[in-house]
Amino acid sequence: MGNILLIDDDAAFLKLLEDYVAEHYPSLHVLTCNDPIKCLVSITADLDLLLIDLEMPALDGSKVLAYALSKGLNKNRIVIVSGHDADYLHERFPMG
Repeated sequence: MGNILLIDDDAAFLKLLEDYVAEHYPSLHVLTCNDPIKCLVSITADLDLLLIDLEMPALDGSKVLAYALSKGLNKNRIVIVSGHDADYLHERFPMG
């Protein structure tokens, strides 16, 4: 069973993602959180996938990314979600 953590301050978008995963991948365990500070406790090295919104108040996605990496989560298991284009994201996050 895969463990996925979705962090986004937009509750409607989180619900859309959660419903999509539940419908198409019912064997996955999905945890959603709209408060990045409260979610930090759920970030562990054994997550299979972490989706992080880049633009959030209180704690932006780049800080959550840094925290996840410091907890030992493999960077290949982290996806940054943003309204920015790919060129912007590749410049800001050159690790890919």
